[in-house]
Amino acid sequence: MKSMMWRSTFREIKQSLGRFLAILAIVALGVGFFAGLKVTRAAMVKTAQHYLTENQLFDYRVLTTLGLDEEDVAALAAREDVRDAEGSYTFDAICQVDGGSEVVLRAHSLTEGVNGIVLTAGRLPESPEECVLDGFVYGSSQLGKKILLCDTNAEGDLESFAYREYTVVGLAQSSFYIQYERGNTSLGTGKINGFMYLLPEGFASDYYTEAFVKFDEDYDLYSDAYDTYMEEKEPEWEELLDSIAAGRYGKVQELYQGKLRDAREELEDGRSEGEKELGDAWAELQDARQEIEDGEKELADGRKEIEENRKKLQEGEEDLEESEETIERESKRIEDGWAQLQEQEAQWESKNTEVQAALQQLDTAQSQLDLERPMLETVRSILSMLSSNSDLGLD
Repeated sequence: MKSMMWRSTFREIKQSLGRFLAILAIVALGVGFFAGLKVTRAAMVKTAQHYLTENQLFDYRVLTTLGLDEEDVAALAAREDVRDAEGSYTFDAICQVDGGSEVVLRAHSLTEGVNGIVLTAGRLPESPEECVLDGFVYGSSQLGKKILLCDTNAEGDLESFAYREYTVVGLAQSSFYIQYERGNTSLGTGKINGFMYLLPEGFASDYYTEAFVKFDEDYDLYSDAYDTYMEEKEPEWEELLDSIAAGRYGKVQELYQGKLRDAREELEDGRSEGEKELGDAWAELQDARQEIEDGEKELADGRKEIEENRKKLQEGEEDLEESEETIERESKRIEDGWAQLQEQEAQWESKNTEVQAALQQLDTAQSQLDLERPMLETVRSILSMLSSNSDLGLD
């Protein structure tokens, strides 16, 4: 029975040798991948362990809506088994990188002993106006470029930053971001496009937004010993954080109560000053009311004067109309007189022509007379002589 099964099996293999070899290769490939993963897992975990240990990735991230101050961070650092504890500023902002499209960047303050970063290009910031940009998202071409906080940010978000513009001086990888995803936000599209790191002086906040705690241990990654260690720490730290939160609440309450007292004192001072100003304003109001009454009287007198002037203007307009009619009549008479004058001038010109002709004839006659005068004188002499001779004969 068993030999028959083997013979049948060999027969099937022989009849479909190609399919058998393909299945054999697939199985061998799967076994190879599985063996590789079994071998590389330890190496990958060791590499990640070395990277996170070298850059001191936090064990606890302390968050509070009221923020943290230096005293709170010092209380965290003073606990047993704490290697380092540092406060940090973290704010989201809508930005433009080198004048490009708007993106949402998460800005962190640089820390010294926790959550280290690894430079991939450039250098670390040396002034509050410089920053390090996400080396996974951006390339070295961004070095020296400007990051501008856009006007589309809420005013409260902009007030958290000391400047509106930062210069990119380096690119980095962050141990805080060991995945490709950068997280979510309430700004823009709801997705963080990248991170940037600033010096603490690059922010303008009065309190830390979070604190990072690193314990004095270096357990293996994903080990049960680390999980047990953190579980044992949890009750103690929950109690500590409740105490810090209560203290922080008291500080904030005292701060705002002090501001409230100052505001009340300012209000009382303002009230007394306001009452004085109100009294002065009331007196000014009475004076203004009297001025208004006087003004109304002057307005009435002015209206009366305007009405009288209006009547005078109307009478003047009537006189003007009569004067215009008189002017029109006189203008017509002047035009008629001018026409007559022009006609008389024409007649005078004609008479003057005739007189000139007569004078010319007179001059001609005078010339002829002057020519004939000697002859006439001779004739007169002859006649005179003849008259004398006649008288002599009669006697």
